[in-house]
Amino acid sequence: MNRRKYVAIALVISSLTAIYYLSQIIGYNVTNSLNFRFYYHTVWNPKDSKKGDYVLFDLPKNELYADSLQVVKKISCFSGDYLETKEFQDTVNYYCNSALISTAEIFTDTYGSPIQHFEYDGFIPDGYVFVTGDSTNSFDSRYWGFLSYERIKRSVHPIKFFSNAAYAAEYVEEINTGFYKYNTPTITSEEEEHEEDLSSPTVTVLEKPVIPWDQVSVMPPKEFAKLYEQVQDYAMTYRTLENYDSYAKLRQVMISRSVEFMNIGTLWGQLNPSATDEDWFPVSGFGQSEYKAQAAAIRTQYIQENKDDFALLYFYRLDCGFCLRQKPIMDYFEDVSGWDVKAVDTSQFPEAVSRFNIKSVPSIILVERVSERWMPIASGLMTYEEIEERLYRTLKYLKGETDEKDFSNPVRPDNYVFNTDTSITGSMDR
Repeated sequence: MNRRKYVAIALVISSLTAIYYLSQIIGYNVTNSLNFRFYYHTVWNPKDSKKGDYVLFDLPKNELYADSLQVVKKISCFSGDYLETKEFQDTVNYYCNSALISTAEIFTDTYGSPIQHFEYDGFIPDGYVFVTGDSTNSFDSRYWGFLSYERIKRSVHPIKFFSNAAYAAEYVEEINTGFYKYNTPTITSEEEEHEEDLSSPTVTVLEKPVIPWDQVSVMPPKEFAKLYEQVQDYAMTYRTLENYDSYAKLRQVMISRSVEFMNIGTLWGQLNPSATDEDWFPVSGFGQSEYKAQAAAIRTQYIQENKDDFALLYFYRLDCGFCLRQKPIMDYFEDVSGWDVKAVDTSQFPEAVSRFNIKSVPSIILVERVSERWMPIASGLMTYEEIEERLYRTLKYLKGETDEKDFSNPVRPDNYVFNTDTSITGSMDR
């Protein structure tokens, strides 16, 4: 009897531990702004992130929600990409590198108050991204602007077994037609002929799915997803304790498989730090602070080493408010770096404006002293750190040390191994 008691207590503790662990890495999306419900999240690394990835972040301060709210959205445009907005009657289209990524159609909140949409035409600053939802009704960067790297907490991975893409697509279609837009639904002639039949639709009788419990743990994901959907539909249609029990057990198998796969990936990354860049790009906030300091020192030294071979042209206009904010930054850069920075008034030197294709001010152009080569650094107001980072990348590109494929690769500080006689290896049973 005592043994059974101890076993029961152990099972309860194990279950609570598993539930607590899963609660830390698995999330649930409660709105229709995304095309999935369940997801798990991992550490976010900006170097490994790409367009289309989902991220969990603290919502920036806005007029509708508190800035402490955590939400999930999709990265639609990265820092360094060109974002522009174009108005078309009652809509505003958003383009990333000339490709349409989203459309803002709703300009009022649920109380009828107007919501100002975000407008921009230029390159996205370093350290920021433009995020959107999967629905046109998502409250995202189209209304509150860019999202900084500092607010991003985790990288989000949808659990496809719970995908509601079809539901999301149907939802988007509905909110753009019918009574949502105060339109009278159109009835076709065929529907008029069979109006009586449509008023009494035929109910589909579902066949109870057979669950091969000895195979579900190794069933291919697409087959598992199909089986899971059938079991879920059957349990929701014929709501009995037995049917829900089958659905709940199958759902637990799905969660366990996802967690196991994620755990294997985490262990693999720990055993192969070079493949995940963990050996030079730290994942902890403490380590990232040191990485940023080392990377900044490398950039500063490299820029100073090239001050005799290159110079900067700073284009401005006297009545430009942004230029007034940019000037002290350029003066500071000139003092700290020792570079020659030539200020060019666009009203006084129109030929220079034409030669360097200046479209807006402030603009910064990098020129090589001994040749005719030049390249734009920035168009718009930039911080000292942003100017330094862009200048570093452009110098390496013009000198042939990088090309367009690795133009924006991050700085990699050297990590030295002092004891070369010792090798550390990892192994894992296959």
